[in-house]
Amino acid sequence: MVPFYNNARLARARAAADPRFTLLQTPNGGPGRARNLGVERATGEFLAFVDGDDMLPPHAYETLLHTLESSGSDFVSGAVQRIGTGGVHPSALHVVLSGTEEYFEALARCRYVVSNDDMQPEFRKRDGQVYLQTWHGTPLKKIGFDIGKPQFASGTAYLDHLAADVAKWDLLLSQNPFSTPILRRAFRFGGEICEYGYPRNDGLSRGCEGAALLRERLCIPDGKRVVLYAPTWRDNQYYASGRYRFDLRLDLDRAAQALGRDHVLLIRGHHHLANDVRAGFHPDFARNVTAYPDITDLLTITDVLITDYSSVMFDFAVTGRPILFFTYDLASYRDKLRGFYFDFEAEAPGPLLATSDEVLAAVAGAGEIAAGYRDSYQTFAAKYCPLDDGKAGARVCDRLFQG
Repeated sequence: MVPFYNNARLARARAAADPRFTLLQTPNGGPGRARNLGVERATGEFLAFVDGDDMLPPHAYETLLHTLESSGSDFVSGAVQRIGTGGVHPSALHVVLSGTEEYFEALARCRYVVSNDDMQPEFRKRDGQVYLQTWHGTPLKKIGFDIGKPQFASGTAYLDHLAADVAKWDLLLSQNPFSTPILRRAFRFGGEICEYGYPRNDGLSRGCEGAALLRERLCIPDGKRVVLYAPTWRDNQYYASGRYRFDLRLDLDRAAQALGRDHVLLIRGHHHLANDVRAGFHPDFARNVTAYPDITDLLTITDVLITDYSSVMFDFAVTGRPILFFTYDLASYRDKLRGFYFDFEAEAPGPLLATSDEVLAAVAGAGEIAAGYRDSYQTFAAKYCPLDDGKAGARVCDRLFQG
């Protein structure tokens, strides 16, 4: 370990606590001099460069070594989390706001476009651009052209826009073998489908490392179980503006009374919803996390998931933790609004609940319910999550950048 600038004290403490480290001292010459000294003194087979304010994701070196061995390359790089005064953030990431001039400039100049939904009508793919469509989940509910009579705010115009967008796709990502034929048919896509699993679930499949930091960031007290309510949207419930309405059927007053002592309820609205998600008058118990940027973080710290027909069920199944389904409108949603691709009642890895009281009772007894659904849960995960092994991102990058 070669410290530079003002991180010598931290380096000395780490070296004193772990005999695997050898501490090398050098006059302050910045990272270049420190790295050169490290190269000169290194005796191992591999070299790794990590700054003192970097935090590696779980299994980072395992993934990097696998990539080196499988590709035959001499050099490989990966993303890190950057530790700063404002917390932990992704490094080498430039965020632009969708719809702004900066966004469209980046869209026009970039080599690769990766989207999990159809792009804006203004997008024109230029020569040489590669468009990877990841879609946003394994489908329970019917999607694309499989929707017989769309009841969206945009009506059948959605299908015209979708057809124009599909014509620009170069690659389509599939989470599992179940989804692949559905995606091809529902989108009328004749190109290459990459059946690799979902990179967004790589962290979930590797365990809960970093969960304590996430809980601290969200101010969740130690010892309290986290319940995440993440329902989908309803196609036919929208305002005149075209934004969709959030119909909260959970009784938050009763929930706070029954669960508030040892639970925290996080409410995550769908991105199609208008800004009308309300957490009620129990800020120490119920919190609106709709604006939190990454639902994967929320899933990482979630002990019990409550959803309905959302594809979040397939992502969370990677964790093996309890899933409850608040399906108060099951018959109308299945038979009139969307339709399903499989027998949800037969395959669901948790109970389908019709009332708020049933949901609250199920949260309180989640351990017993999980035990009763153990076989169904394992069957569900085996069918829908076989490729969520923590290496989906590597497979996608291998195809996208080397193919």
